[in-house]
Amino acid sequence: MRANLNLIIKKSIRRIKDIFSIEEIVKKHKLHSIFNTIIIIAILIFSLFTILSYRMVEYSNSNQNKMYEDGYLASNYANKINEDILNIRINSILYSTSYEQAIADELKVYGKDIEDNVNNYKSLHNLTEEEKDILSRLEKTNELHSVKVKEMIYDISKSIEIKDTVVKEIFYLENTTIGLSKQLLDYSNVYVHNLNDKNKEINRIVISTIIIVNLAMVFLFIIIIFIVRKINETADFYAFYSSITGLPNKKYVVDTLANDISKVGKDKYGVLASLDVDNFRAVNDTLGHSCGDKFLKEVGRRFKKIINAGDYVCHVSGDEFLFFIKSVNNRNEAEIMAKKILNTFEEVFCIKGNRIDYVTSSLGLAVINKDGNDFETLYNYADDAMYYSKRAGKNRYSFYDREMSSGVYEKAIKKKEIEEGIKNGEFKVFYQPKISNKEKFLGAEALVRWIKNDNKIIPPSEFIEFAENEGLIKNIGEVVIIEVCKKIDEWIKKGYSNFRIAINLSAEQLINDELCDKALNIIKKFRIPFEYIEFEVTESIIIKDFNVAIKNIEKIKSYGIKVSLDDFGTGYSSLNYLKELSIDCVKIDKSFIDNLVFDDASNVMVNTIIKICHYFGYEVVAEGVEKREQVDCLKDLDCDIFQGYYFGKPMNHEDFESQFLLDLDR
Repeated sequence: MRANLNLIIKKSIRRIKDIFSIEEIVKKHKLHSIFNTIIIIAILIFSLFTILSYRMVEYSNSNQNKMYEDGYLASNYANKINEDILNIRINSILYSTSYEQAIADELKVYGKDIEDNVNNYKSLHNLTEEEKDILSRLEKTNELHSVKVKEMIYDISKSIEIKDTVVKEIFYLENTTIGLSKQLLDYSNVYVHNLNDKNKEINRIVISTIIIVNLAMVFLFIIIIFIVRKINETADFYAFYSSITGLPNKKYVVDTLANDISKVGKDKYGVLASLDVDNFRAVNDTLGHSCGDKFLKEVGRRFKKIINAGDYVCHVSGDEFLFFIKSVNNRNEAEIMAKKILNTFEEVFCIKGNRIDYVTSSLGLAVINKDGNDFETLYNYADDAMYYSKRAGKNRYSFYDREMSSGVYEKAIKKKEIEEGIKNGEFKVFYQPKISNKEKFLGAEALVRWIKNDNKIIPPSEFIEFAENEGLIKNIGEVVIIEVCKKIDEWIKKGYSNFRIAINLSAEQLINDELCDKALNIIKKFRIPFEYIEFEVTESIIIKDFNVAIKNIEKIKSYGIKVSLDDFGTGYSSLNYLKELSIDCVKIDKSFIDNLVFDDASNVMVNTIIKICHYFGYEVVAEGVEKREQVDCLKDLDCDIFQGYYFGKPMNHEDFESQFLLDLDR
């Protein structure tokens, strides 16, 4: 029990130490679980101490009862002996002169009983020196009785005297004739007295223990209250401030900054500036997310140094920052501040010994009152100006101009058209076949096409990126998954088997737990075997939130669904992901295949990628295969699967079934 208690205490201390690393905990969103852990530990410790105290009190009471029982029996026994001796002596002395022998016999019996009881008591109890002394005197007294009896028996001539003396002794308790009972009574009193002393000592120990336990629990709950208060304060802080930079976050912008902007007087000048860090993705890809976070923290520190009192700088999300500058009085002063902001990137950043000199920023400014006086309008205009700076070559600032919003109306129309197209079933699924190294049909990739009611086909390049930016890609992705599941179910019922259809997952579907689960639930709903499904994800999707992406990829694979990494080689650090991602297949981008036959560098690159992927146990798919020479070259390089116009263009489900599925064994 003591070992278990020590283990619980050690674990509790470790948990409490972890709790005080509060910033890291908040980053990982574990406040709720930590609070529960603290409460559980407190309850366990409290319960343990309560049980311990109860057992000590129970043990003490048990000892008290036993000791009092022993003392009570001893006292009763002494009283009984007194009564019996008195009765015998009174009867023998007052009513007859011939009972001396009877007295002797009775006393011998009592002497023997007492001797036996003394010996038994010695064997059953650990006696103190005082108790041993009393028993010794009792034994001697017993011997003295034997002598007295003999004297009474042989000295008949003095029997009356003896009787008188004995009667007198019986009532005055002066002679050793009744010393046996007196000594026994004295002993029982001493015994009970000792019991009381021991009981008081045990009570003192128990009471002291309970007091210590209660004080410990009070101290423990004070610590818990302090920790919970610390957690709440930190949670409140990070609800409005970035855990990376410590700057106000988007919630602060919406809740506080919007209100401050509305209070700016109509005759006052001020700007809302939106900033995006150029090439920040390269920092994350080449140095890792930890360095990326430290870089953003340093950027935030530099921004705080240059802004004036009363101005705000907020870390909106990722590599986006927002400035509310009200310390300027005109455009000239606003331009000076804009240049100061851009110049913060001129000094080389040094993060964990790495020099970062390739990062700049694009800044867009919207003037309060001139361009608008509400937060939403100014924020949108500042964003438009920032994107204009990016398109103009980055590392510059731009003030919002009405011409920058010339596409705003078109964007709204296009968004409405996509929403209507999803509702009206205008988004269709096409299938492009995948062929093995042995030129056998394996399956296909499901590709979405937007075919409007007038039969006009909108290519993916004109709506995929737009749908992603407007938050509509998840709706399109859901349409594709449902349509593919319907067709697979239909084809299986027709007897087709041994094929797999690949579906592209959007960033939102992969890094959003709810949407990822929804995609899996659609497949479950149709009750089709998971081995008929494959999900394709791009590197650009994964780096949006690497940890969440890895977690959801592992969840997908746990169902038996294969996962492919699409557009391999187009990112900054694709090779790094190969050893960290739990994938089954890698798709080489078309840009590597185009010049494969005639360009030695492309050939070496593709050959290297294939060998590396095979080393990690991944299959390799070559995209964009359009010529026989490419097929032969890829076979020589031991590529596993081919996909491209040479084997088949994307086609509707009827053509796909007739051209490829009919050849499968049924």
